[in-house]
Amino acid sequence: MARIVITGGSGLLGLNWALHALKQHEVHLWLHQRHIDLTGVFSRHVDLSVPSAITTAINDIKPDIIINTSGYTSVDGCESNISRSKRANFDSAKNLAIAAAQEGVKLVHISTDHLFDGSTSFVDEDRPTNPQNIYAQHKAMAEEAVLHHHPQALILRTTFFGWGPSYRQSFTDRILNTLKSGQQLQMFDDVFFTPLYTSYVIDLAHQLIDMQYNGIINLSSGERISKFDFSVKLADFFGFDSETIQPIQASRLKSNVVRPLDLSLSNNLMCEKLKIDSITVDDNINWLKKDEPISHEIQQVGTIFPYGKHYIDNDDIKAVTKTLKSGWLTQGPEISVFEENIAAYTGAKYAVAVSSATAALHLSYLAMGVGPGKNILTSPITFVSTANAAYFCGSKVYFADINPETINIDLAASKSALESLTR
Repeated sequence: MARIVITGGSGLLGLNWALHALKQHEVHLWLHQRHIDLTGVFSRHVDLSVPSAITTAINDIKPDIIINTSGYTSVDGCESNISRSKRANFDSAKNLAIAAAQEGVKLVHISTDHLFDGSTSFVDEDRPTNPQNIYAQHKAMAEEAVLHHHPQALILRTTFFGWGPSYRQSFTDRILNTLKSGQQLQMFDDVFFTPLYTSYVIDLAHQLIDMQYNGIINLSSGERISKFDFSVKLADFFGFDSETIQPIQASRLKSNVVRPLDLSLSNNLMCEKLKIDSITVDDNINWLKKDEPISHEIQQVGTIFPYGKHYIDNDDIKAVTKTLKSGWLTQGPEISVFEENIAAYTGAKYAVAVSSATAALHLSYLAMGVGPGKNILTSPITFVSTANAAYFCGSKVYFADINPETINIDLAASKSALESLTR
């Protein structure tokens, strides 16, 4: 079982790669800001712009492979924030290449299909890059830096589609969600690409890793297709009305950012090295559809559950309305019914309803004999009432840190805190 590090773990490819590789490998996600919690996956925040942070993380984990999916992919955003683009698309790749080479770790770097001027279809790996915008410039610079500092690295030029998380919808998600809503969708019929489904990209990458391939290679379909025709295929495969998709021309749009219209890559080398037939876009969309059941799992990753957001259904609303109409706002027969239900549910002989959890904690501490001269030990990772209710009773409060693995109070820290109280 190889130990794999995936940078850019909150992105579409990184997230799908983690879920895919988890079946056979030990997976570590390196994140920038967002917190990602995947069962069976180790996550940590690593600043890829700081070389020492990368080296420290490598020495801690000792990975066999680093897969760099990190980057800033907004073409407009890169143009307006050049320093961010350089940091995310060039500096991080260079730093990873240097550190991985020094530590003898295999590096797989994910590049892009935006490296050329769009004047040629099915560009192969030998064609010199000709970037037209800041994003492409920094991605081209990254390829050169990676190979210079880590000659055994594998660079994958590709474009992909797949199921994305709720916080960052993929190109595919946006198309399907628009079609599902019945709204009109406008797509370019003069922008061409050769996309692959994410899981297929990952499968091909691991085949190349296993055969110890290095250098630049295109991972792409054998079919050059426009964004408009791709959207129509999606609609047909998923049973939506493709008539709601309207063709528009990118060449007619006024923009300060130059974008190549033909992004198609040749997959001849890929097919030769991996001994496979050319793969069509239909094949890849079909695999996407087969994986639709896992889309919900991916969409839930990184979902933020806001503090204080409650589940309220129609029965709750009717119950409150009934009480309001009864004339009893703070007392009345519903209190007794509620207490009886709570007692029955918990198996207690009695239950007493109070105004808040803080009041309940206060009464609980008093019932346990907490008062002046008593000490309470709790975790600082809790609501303030846990400590405040003890203060209400005249007790002193002490804290013991949590265990980062369980998020519960740490037993070793608790023992140390208790021992300090007896000294």
